[in-house]
Amino acid sequence: MDTTSLGSIGLAAFLSKRLTGLSVTYPTAAPDAHPLAGTRAPDLSFEGSPAGLFGRLHADACLLLDLTGEAGGALFPPSRRRA
Repeated sequence: MDTTSLGSIGLAAFLSKRLTGLSVTYPTAAPDAHPLAGTRAPDLSFEGSPAGLFGRLHADACLLLDLTGEAGGALFPPSRRRA
């Protein structure tokens, strides 16, 4: 990417994302995947929950989010069993 056309704020944002790894994206298998697939998730807030997405993430555990609306936007905490 040519950073010469970026302003000082644009350059700072570009460099901070590159240095912190926030610009890393992962390839998806589906050609019609959502544009945000494979990118870092934002710290979503959930209605009726004091903790955002980052507050629910734990080391060595997965978190399944159902945002389809069918389960009411349910958060499924990681099980204590390991696969």
